[in-house]
Amino acid sequence: MLGLAALYGLLFPIARRASRTLGDQNAKLRDQAVRLEALLATEQGTVAELRELNRLKDEFVSVASHELRTPLTSIIGYAKMLRRAGFAEDAAARDEFLEAIERQGDRLHRLVRNLLAVSNNQDEGSDVIFEPIVFAELVQDLAAGLGDGGSRIRLDVPPGLPAVMSDRRCLELILSNLLENALKFSSGADWCEVGARQDGGSLLFWVQDDGVGISAEQLERIFDPFYQVDSSVTRRYGGVGLGLSLVRSLVERLQGTIDVQSEPGLGSLFSVRVPLQNAEVPPPDGDATAGRNGPSGAAGSGQRSGSAKSTLRSFDSA
Repeated sequence: MLGLAALYGLLFPIARRASRTLGDQNAKLRDQAVRLEALLATEQGTVAELRELNRLKDEFVSVASHELRTPLTSIIGYAKMLRRAGFAEDAAARDEFLEAIERQGDRLHRLVRNLLAVSNNQDEGSDVIFEPIVFAELVQDLAAGLGDGGSRIRLDVPPGLPAVMSDRRCLELILSNLLENALKFSSGADWCEVGARQDGGSLLFWVQDDGVGISAEQLERIFDPFYQVDSSVTRRYGGVGLGLSLVRSLVERLQGTIDVQSEPGLGSLFSVRVPLQNAEVPPPDGDATAGRNGPSGAAGSGQRSGSAKSTLRSFDSA
């Protein structure tokens, strides 16, 4: 008995230390298991995100290929018809074919323009060049380049609206994409309104149409890159889903905000607010924010000019 007691006394501290060591190791293993579980969840999220990006890439390539192929096919077809001897003396048919070629060429130009703009806008080194811009003149210049669609644009800009100190290229891309959307998704008989007002130290401008509109649940995603409600190659409206994403990105680059109001079948109202004078740029002679204060309602506050019904599309322009 005394021998057993002595042996127990010798072994007990060893067993106690071993038990404590095993307990510490088990705690470490549990901590490692928790960390591994968190890393696995993160990895699974990354894999899911990569899969979604890959799906979007494949979808974009498919839609972009279709958008490029369609106008190219038309251009080549009309060009071949013009080479036929039967059309040499038919001035009316020749003018019709040339107009179609020009229209499809403009479509290609818009698509390539937006692709390049998205690429350049993602380049942090690309500069924003601020200069005084007369908004009404900018809209008139853009309308002149829209062909027959330009005649459907109604301008609502008060006289004396101060020039906005901003980047002309960014404003042109914002307005051209919104205008092309408005014209595309409304009937050829409907007006599309472009308006602007001074609202304190900001320029508030909007593009409004009476087109197809969009449901409330789809409004959450219309500014996502490549998002389209109907992404099939047989969809009614063209485009690759870059226009509105590019618009929002450019507005943010100009330190502004964009808002949209729309209802299915009633049209859309896009409103943009940008600073009249950028903080980093000294004001020109004669305070750039001085001038007539127009109504501050329009888009941002939910008011609309005229009888506008308002549409945004679930389908974005190129």
